[in-house]
Amino acid sequence: MNYVMELDFDSGLQLLAKAKEHHREKRAWDIYCAKYPSFTDKNFIPFDKFYKPAKPVAIKSTSHILAEANKLKKLFTKEV
Repeated sequence: MNYVMELDFDSGLQLLAKAKEHHREKRAWDIYCAKYPSFTDKNFIPFDKFYKPAKPVAIKSTSHILAEANKLKKLFTKEV
């Protein structure tokens, strides 16, 4: 535990992210094992396709989101 506490901030965050990903994969494995008995030849899914880690979501600035919203508003309120 001392090793973890002595890591620099970025390394600590990377270690936490890796641990969180491992936890997600283990949870997905448990769900997969529970579903496994109900798989047939037609609906069988290998675990690597069943478990697809979430892709990071791009964080947009408030101004960017509002600009996109205004574009959509103009598009939908445009009189024909």
